[in-house]
Amino acid sequence: MRAGLIVCAAGLLASCESKPAEPSVPAPQPTTYSIGQGDVLHVEPKDICRARDPQFLSALTDRVRDALPVAAIPSFELHDFNVTDPTSDGDRTAVLRFYIAGDDGAPMMMTAYGPFTPENCAVGAMLAGPGPSTISFEDDDALRVP
Repeated sequence: MRAGLIVCAAGLLASCESKPAEPSVPAPQPTTYSIGQGDVLHVEPKDICRARDPQFLSALTDRVRDALPVAAIPSFELHDFNVTDPTSDGDRTAVLRFYIAGDDGAPMMMTAYGPFTPENCAVGAMLAGPGPSTISFEDDDALRVP
């Protein structure tokens, strides 16, 4: 009887042993450069650039804010960030759209754009102006964003 209890206890211990951990499935890697307003609230970035560098968007928006008139800085609000598809030469353009308060206090959309290097998410010198697209303003009238 005692031997039966020992065998039974050994069986229970064996069933309690930890099982080998199942291989974890790696999180999917981001496949887009797009960042919308709601995306900044996600704990895990869903875009390539912030997955590589969590400070990417903050640094870029700081650059753009620094080029704005001082009165416009407090009203700055991100709309979105996108990267164009490559041209036939392989060139890509980063496009940041945002709102600032216009002269009448109403939100006014602005667009900043510049060359983009996908290998390191580098955004070169940008131009910024009023409107929802890069063709909304003349380069001569644009703000320069170093």
